[in-house]
Amino acid sequence: MDADMVEAYIAVGLGAALVAFAVVAAALLYLQKIPETTVTIETGLGQLRLGNMPDPRAVAVAAVRALALIVLGLTGGKLLEIGLKERREVKRDRELQRYYQQYYYYQQY
Repeated sequence: MDADMVEAYIAVGLGAALVAFAVVAAALLYLQKIPETTVTIETGLGQLRLGNMPDPRAVAVAAVRALALIVLGLTGGKLLEIGLKERREVKRDRELQRYYQQYYYYQQY
């Protein structure tokens, strides 16, 4: 197998792995239950207690994880695109080379 074709398959494999990881991790993040807490707010009239509120730290961590998964998914998609494009170009170049070799062979005789 040609080195260019190997590089194309490596890019496709890495891209597919990144996309699969991002999708599975996003599904797990979606199914994860965010812990609830009681938030106490100091007001001019005294303390205000809000119960059964999502934990702000957990929400922030989930948001950062979601952004990281979006970046990983987009990177994997781009690697898939590059690998498939490279594979297509290598195949086209091989076919053109084969065509020109046959044409040159027929021109000699």
